[in-house]
Amino acid sequence: MFNANIKLIILLELDKAPRTGLELIKDIEAASQKRPSPGYIYPLLHRMKVDELISVRVEGRKKIYSITTSGKSLLRTLSKSHEQHMKWMENFSRKGGGEHAEKFMKVKQRIMDKHMKKMVANASYISSLQKAILTVYESDYNKKEKEMRSILENAAKKMKELAEK
Repeated sequence: MFNANIKLIILLELDKAPRTGLELIKDIEAASQKRPSPGYIYPLLHRMKVDELISVRVEGRKKIYSITTSGKSLLRTLSKSHEQHMKWMENFSRKGGGEHAEKFMKVKQRIMDKHMKKMVANASYISSLQKAILTVYESDYNKKEKEMRSILENAAKKMKELAEK
């Protein structure tokens, strides 16, 4: 079972409602027909918390996990990618590629898993950037607005250049 798939299941379930670790284990089992061990899930939940994809609150002896804004943003990105993928597969099947579709789906899933890991890994950087921007807003924004915009414009320009390489 791929770590990225389990993270996606966790984000999908937490997007519906906050859950305990045990509830998430049951959700993952229902979605994947495999029951992950607590020794696997709880460190993963901790890592997702560190990456700021989820948050946790304690109620008595239970930890309740919730999706964060960064987690929802990642989930939206992945959902859009999945929708585009499904439309492409539908067109591919209609055009006579049906006999190769299953093999293609497996390859595509491996690629998606790889990208999911990268997006999750970068989510903490995006979250840190959002926090830094909020910190500027909370400080003397009027004096720093021009410099902040310049930094963000340069970052956007460099990301675009990187994507075009």
